[in-house]
Amino acid sequence: MNYVNTVEVAKDESEAPFWSMNDVCHLKSFDTALLRTQQLIRSRQGWGLILGDAGSGKTALAHSLRRCLSRDDSFIFHSIASPEFKSEFQFLLHLVKLFKVVPHFKSTLDFKEALKTSLLESSIAQHKTVVLLIDQAHLLSLNNLEVLRTLVHYKKGGIKLLQLVTLAQIDILSRIKRIPHLSEGIALKYTLNPLDERETREMIEFRLTRAGSNIQRSHLTDEAFGFAYQYTKGLPGSITEFCEVAAKAIAHHRADTVDARMLGTFFPGMHEA
Repeated sequence: MNYVNTVEVAKDESEAPFWSMNDVCHLKSFDTALLRTQQLIRSRQGWGLILGDAGSGKTALAHSLRRCLSRDDSFIFHSIASPEFKSEFQFLLHLVKLFKVVPHFKSTLDFKEALKTSLLESSIAQHKTVVLLIDQAHLLSLNNLEVLRTLVHYKKGGIKLLQLVTLAQIDILSRIKRIPHLSEGIALKYTLNPLDERETREMIEFRLTRAGSNIQRSHLTDEAFGFAYQYTKGLPGSITEFCEVAAKAIAHHRADTVDARMLGTFFPGMHEA
């Protein structure tokens, strides 16, 4: 895969050169995750689970997914950035407010029934596709994972009323296994893996090219790229941070070639990385 050829350049030229969403999400792996997740939603298969380490691009993927779906008014889109709810009641209360639902009483049972009625109205009567996207889903408790299992199970005439996309670190799998039949109810599982060394280099070169005319004339040595891969472990989020600091190092030294030694003052722990 060629990083530069698969990138979608930002339309807004004033955009910061190291902002991650537009380019990271159009690497081959991210394109595949985005395509498969959209297919899951459009075919109303229910639950999709996107896995990846911190910095692997899950949040950027979530933004890209929402941006793609927002172009179609047949979707009703809801999102939760960090689901740190202390109880099932608190989680369901947040959901009814998010979905703008008014339950008859304040109980978990009434919340679920009100959500089901709302989903029936939106999905069947209004012919809308209701999407709930939850980032950092590894923060969900076992009880709240069970709540999601119940909501995704709601269907009418074989059509799932809620399309759920959860993005989480891999340790969520151990908790999913503790809930009977939960794993079987997840229609899509996809893991965002780190970039390899060549992809990491292509991503760095592209971002530094976008950063400004002075930086465009400079380049990193093979040794510097080797350190970059060791330092970032191929994680897009870490690569973004590396590029920001590397750009400062290039501007500081004003050299055509920047080696690992020149980067050293900007990455104090680089030799121990």
